[in-house]
Amino acid sequence: EKMGEWEQEGVVVLSSIARPAVLQYKSFILRALQAVAYSPFYLLSFSSESQNLYIPLFDHLVASRSHPISRFVVTISDPKLEIYSFNLQVHARLGWITYLLHHWFISSTLFSVTAIIAMEWFFIVVTAVVGYFLLRSREGGASVDALTLSPSSGGVERDTPSSSGGGG
Repeated sequence: EKMGEWEQEGVVVLSSIARPAVLQYKSFILRALQAVAYSPFYLLSFSSESQNLYIPLFDHLVASRSHPISRFVVTISDPKLEIYSFNLQVHARLGWITYLLHHWFISSTLFSVTAIIAMEWFFIVVTAVVGYFLLRSREGGASVDALTLSPSSGGVERDTPSSSGGGG
């Protein structure tokens, strides 16, 4: 069998599937009439006798990094079938982050690096501001409780033990 040949070459077969496909049947009389009617178009290569088939092979085939998909093998079981052209289309359904990283590599890299640098600067600024206020309060800086309003001077005065201890 064909799969045995691939396995002997060291290729890991991730999945195997068989899908039936049926070509449209045309009787001899219908094929003859169609050949006569369309013969000018066939001779001038404006048209050709062909049938297009759409056969979905895999719905959820997941590739891994350890076994990436590198080769598709398609075999036709009927030896009388003549294939002149074959087109295999792979539609990958990527997650949105994977899609951005794959198709917009430079933009997503610049955005990610800029976002990381902005977060670092934000945390540095927040840490500096919080640290500044914590150090200032430990050094005995003015606090709201230590300030009193004095009507005689018209301003703010510091409450000291010598000014608040005596009679007046």
